[in-house]
Amino acid sequence: MPKNVSKSNAKKARPAEGLSICLAAELRAESARRGITQTQIAVALNRSNAYINERWHGYAALTVDELALWCAVLEMEPAGIVLAAQASKIR
Repeated sequence: MPKNVSKSNAKKARPAEGLSICLAAELRAESARRGITQTQIAVALNRSNAYINERWHGYAALTVDELALWCAVLEMEPAGIVLAAQASKIR
């Protein structure tokens, strides 16, 4: 571990900028537009708030099943959010 990175920061280091980061951003934005909170997502996915928070901010990637459930809560198709994330990655 580099000297300037503490253990707590190392655990919270985001993965390389990629589709999972863009997907997290799109899910946050869409959740906000629909007025759906992290807590509501956590309940729907039967996960803790901490677990959802890690995915909400891109510290951990979503599984495909989690993405499908999250999108069901948002009443949208997973393909739509993935395409939006991919488009934002290209910009």
